[in-house]
Amino acid sequence: MRYMIFGAIVAANMLPAMAVHAATSVGKPESVCPDPATIEANKKLATTMFQGPPKPEEIEKGPEIMDKDYIQHNPEFKRFGEINHLHGLEEFKALMPMMMKANGPFAPPPPDAPKGNPLYMVLADCDMIVILQQRYLPDPQHKGKYYEAFWFDAFRVKNGKLAEHWDAAEIPKKLPDFLLKPLSELAKEPSTKAPATKEK
Repeated sequence: MRYMIFGAIVAANMLPAMAVHAATSVGKPESVCPDPATIEANKKLATTMFQGPPKPEEIEKGPEIMDKDYIQHNPEFKRFGEINHLHGLEEFKALMPMMMKANGPFAPPPPDAPKGNPLYMVLADCDMIVILQQRYLPDPQHKGKYYEAFWFDAFRVKNGKLAEHWDAAEIPKKLPDFLLKPLSELAKEPSTKAPATKEK
């Protein structure tokens, strides 16, 4: 009887901790810790798209390094996907060229801006890779000057492929055309070159 009471007390004390663990684990992928060599390979994989401005051929190569079930958490990509009924890899290939032309994080910096370091810091925690990018943005209080700012991209790697992505993006208050109209409408406008998408 004494042991039963003791066991009940131990179980009661463990329940809050178990509840917290369950609450923090819901909706998150299980982390897998590979060996050090694989972690280094994962870091190299995640930095592929950040060694200078992405070129068209690198965008085309993107899906080759992404898992077929790639999950995107960037809200602009997700909203674009909702409008055009695209997902994961399809979103990336269709929207990335347009994002590079828009005034956003993928746009080339002004020619007089200090050169930032897109691989300022690359961190790894098991199968998660976080890339901290150094940028210089126009200073709104000092015309002609720039201030240092940082951006992050986080990836989950699965079997040597990028499987999931997070960053600090938000849906802009001034919506770009690609978040207002589907590609089928943008393609009809002579001033807009919408990327071609494969028929399903």
